[in-house]
Amino acid sequence: MSIEAISTVWKHSRQKSGGLLVLLALADYTNNQGIAWPALSTLARKIRMSKRNVQRWVRVLEKAGELEVRPNQGRKGSNIYKICLPTIGPHIPDAGDIHDARVAKAVSPTSVMDDTIVTQSVSEPLLESTPVVPTGDETEFWIKLCFDCFEQTRRPLPLYVLSKLARVIRVLDRNHSDSLVAFYQEEPLDSKEPAYSSRRHSPERLMLDLPRQLALAVQTCPPRPPPKKPDFTIGDVHRYLKEKYGDGGRFPSSLEELEQPWYEYLRPEVYDAMRARKQKQVDSAETTST
Repeated sequence: MSIEAISTVWKHSRQKSGGLLVLLALADYTNNQGIAWPALSTLARKIRMSKRNVQRWVRVLEKAGELEVRPNQGRKGSNIYKICLPTIGPHIPDAGDIHDARVAKAVSPTSVMDDTIVTQSVSEPLLESTPVVPTGDETEFWIKLCFDCFEQTRRPLPLYVLSKLARVIRVLDRNHSDSLVAFYQEEPLDSKEPAYSSRRHSPERLMLDLPRQLALAVQTCPPRPPPKKPDFTIGDVHRYLKEKYGDGGRFPSSLEELEQPWYEYLRPEVYDAMRARKQKQVDSAETTST
């Protein structure tokens, strides 16, 4: 039993009724790292609940970010559970950590009927490595974007959120970032409209569900098509400007520079002239063909 884990659940969990009961039962089995691996039937019997209801509440806790689950990686195929609340260990071990010979000596299992109840008197930590924390420009981009969706200033993130982001960041597409912002800002967060009602209610929870939320955003707020490339060159622009204003003026050095604010007064004129030039070429080609 971990008195500290139980106390932390009472103090920090936002769960009520069944979710809180499941979390407290798991806390009762945790070691010093907040890790437990009781059998599902053991949990169900402990909290006087059916196994199906236990599974349902476990999914609720996962979605809320208060529990991390590694299916079938514990002893005898049980799940490994990691309570993700402040002051409880930051990372869930791989299956190899549970079955490590040094750890196995420190764990004394007992059997009740078909279940395995683990007395977790662990003399050595189950995990010695630190959690995987993503770094780099790509990570910073998505963290900032998630806070921008809620128009909030960035704040420190829990390690379990950063670890989850590290696992999914390679499948995210920056080209869909505008869709995500639009998805979160076009409708109030309490909207009951389909799709919008599936949004998360904090940047942290958005990061925990980022691939799915990004897919919903693209479906609901499709990305804008890329702008059409102009059918003229900067050389065409220079020729027009020289014909009209002579060589004394300062002309844009590229089409990208033409889009800058300081050419706002000139841009409409140039685009009108280029369209007229294009139309003249089309008319000339039609006349020649006839």
